[in-house]
Amino acid sequence: MEIVKQLKQIVIILLVFAVVNLCLLSFQSYQMTKYGRVVNFSGIVRGASQKLVKNELSNYPKDQEIEKINAIIQGLIKGDKTLDLPLVKNKIFQVKISIVQEKWTDLKAEIIAFREGKSTKQQLLQISEDFWIVTNDATFAAENTASSHIQSLRKLYLVLFLINLTVLTFVWKINKKISLNIKDRIRAEISLKSSEEKFQQLANNINEVFWMTDINFREIIYVSPAYEKIWGKTCESLYLDINQWKNSIYPQDVSFFDRVLENFLINQEETFDLEYRILSSDNQIYWIHHRGFLIKNIENQAYRIAGIAEDITQKKNIEICLREELKQTILLQTITKKIRASLEIETILNNTAHILAIKMKIDSCLIYTYIGDDQFQLNLIGTNINKNIRHYDFLNQLDKDDSYLKRIIDEDKAVVINKIEEEPLLISNQHLLQAENIKSLLTIRTSYKQNINGVIELHQYDKIHNWQPKDIKLIEAVASQLGIAIAQANLLAENKKQLEKLNQQNIQLQEKSKQAEAANKAKTNFLANMSHEIRTPLNAILGFSDLLSQKIIDPENVNHLQSIIFSSNNLLALINDIFELIRLESGIVKVESETVNLTEIIRQIYYKFSEKANQKNIKLIVNLNKNIPDILEFDKLKLYQIINNLLSNAIKFTKLGSVKVDVWGNYFQSDLKTRQENCSIVIRIKDTGIGISQEKQKIIFDRFTQVSQETNREYEGIGLGLTLTQKMIQLLEGNLKLESELEKGTTITVTLPHLNIIQLSNQKALNLITETQLTTQEQKNIGQQKKLVLSNYQNS
Repeated sequence: MEIVKQLKQIVIILLVFAVVNLCLLSFQSYQMTKYGRVVNFSGIVRGASQKLVKNELSNYPKDQEIEKINAIIQGLIKGDKTLDLPLVKNKIFQVKISIVQEKWTDLKAEIIAFREGKSTKQQLLQISEDFWIVTNDATFAAENTASSHIQSLRKLYLVLFLINLTVLTFVWKINKKISLNIKDRIRAEISLKSSEEKFQQLANNINEVFWMTDINFREIIYVSPAYEKIWGKTCESLYLDINQWKNSIYPQDVSFFDRVLENFLINQEETFDLEYRILSSDNQIYWIHHRGFLIKNIENQAYRIAGIAEDITQKKNIEICLREELKQTILLQTITKKIRASLEIETILNNTAHILAIKMKIDSCLIYTYIGDDQFQLNLIGTNINKNIRHYDFLNQLDKDDSYLKRIIDEDKAVVINKIEEEPLLISNQHLLQAENIKSLLTIRTSYKQNINGVIELHQYDKIHNWQPKDIKLIEAVASQLGIAIAQANLLAENKKQLEKLNQQNIQLQEKSKQAEAANKAKTNFLANMSHEIRTPLNAILGFSDLLSQKIIDPENVNHLQSIIFSSNNLLALINDIFELIRLESGIVKVESETVNLTEIIRQIYYKFSEKANQKNIKLIVNLNKNIPDILEFDKLKLYQIINNLLSNAIKFTKLGSVKVDVWGNYFQSDLKTRQENCSIVIRIKDTGIGISQEKQKIIFDRFTQVSQETNREYEGIGLGLTLTQKMIQLLEGNLKLESELEKGTTITVTLPHLNIIQLSNQKALNLITETQLTTQEQKNIGQQKKLVLSNYQNS
């Protein structure tokens, strides 16, 4: 209504404004036309005056032009309606036009005189020029007057334009406001229409029932089409009778529904929420979740009730199934705990039979263990039987080829029989069950890793038992757990047997170990005695050979005697090595710690092998690092043997070049001033001998092994040196590293860790024993050379 009023006002304003504009425009047009005519007529007079000057009017026989000019002049002075000339009130123009009139009067008299011959042309021309001048002056005055009037009209037009602009602006603003209101209303109407359409579409397509009633819940105002799908009745029937809704409620839920709804209506609560059952038109039970709420007006007063009714039958069925599954799970957990409470097979099976009989409400539960393969055997161990029923193990009455029994053994699922007389598998055995009055039967195997290890058998005597899916699912789960338990119990029994067997074997091994220890002790005693018995004659041979060497002069006999001495020494060395190796392997040899001067040992070994190196014309080089401790705590004899054996091998297998010995110490901290309590000694012996191939390096430390048969023949020896050396290094908790290349030489590095330092001086006595290569001439003075080297060593 407000918009209509505003539109009416605008129409009235525009009509008034149009009329005023029309009047003003007409007046302006009229005024401009009148003053324009004044200018036009003034122009006619001026034109006529020009003609007079040119002596044109005076020659006309008629006076029409003169009369016309006369009428115009009179109209300009007094105004003339016939000529539509206004009375110009401008004083200047009136003065000017009066002068024109005077001149015109003189000119007319002169024209008449000229025509009558009373005046000359010269006089007429003079008066004409005067008339022309004043008419020009009057004309310009008329133009100025008209221009001033037109200017005034233009100002009026400008004012009118501004007024028009103001009015139009005001109208535009009002129109804009109205248009915005109209647009808002149109949008609101469109939105409302769209919402109504969407609501209608939503209500027609959603599965929930949307409804609306009056405040007292006595009349249905709206109900969505989903009502027909769930309730199976038409919406029109509900519009006619709202009690149809209440009449469909499941009888046991009516009182609950009335109580909730009554409480909602009396207390005017904001919402209500309840679940109940209904009976549809086809007598199917549906679960409904019902939610309602109040609708209030702008005065905050409730005038409608609306709500949503949802079919939750499927959800409820799932909840019921889950609840049943939870019960089954708890029951299964109880049975599983009972099963796992013991590792004794009889206890396990009896506990399981007892629980199944009670929980499944059956008359008899029998549990067998199964032994297959070559022998077929079912051993009944677990039982739970009603006191009024006789024990009857049906499965043991069947032949092993019976189809019913074979199906139980072959299939990993329950064999369910509700009625004995209707089961085809029991045709040949029905009389056995009927004789015992057994009505229903359920049997399932237990297995572990798909291998059967037992059977569960359930009997119902007094009535037919319809086995439910949940019961079958439970018994299958129990069978799975029981199969694992039987397998574990069997495994435990087998482990016990194995343990007993192992204990018996351990007793036997301990006895044999004692015997072996006694035999080993006897062998050690035998070897010790044999060592003494073998060395005694060899020492006699060596002693008498030494005495004979002083008396025999004959060269041939001397050679024979030297052969005897040489062979005896080799034999004694071989026997010593063999017995030393046996002692090392048997663990008889112990580490004997004593103070050791490593420098002195190296010097002794150097002097021992320097002459042999000179004889083979090879260099023997010894480098002792300055950081070697003065005195160490170590097994002196074994250290000597290790260096001696390695250096002996290096010289033996080197024909040309050199043998170099490097000795240095490794400390946990490099600063010698800290005086570390222990260190590692590294001994490296490098030669330029025949070398060892990669294949032979794997076996070089094996006893009685040399690189090849040719090496054995050329260099003698039986291959015990490196074996003994490695055994002694291992005994001393050290390690040996071999690096060699065929025909290029061998490097052996021995590391002896964690040696106790007894003495470590600030300045070391020895840097190295310089390289020594004795020439042929120097070999003659070998004694002097030895003294020279020793002197240099001591002085350094």
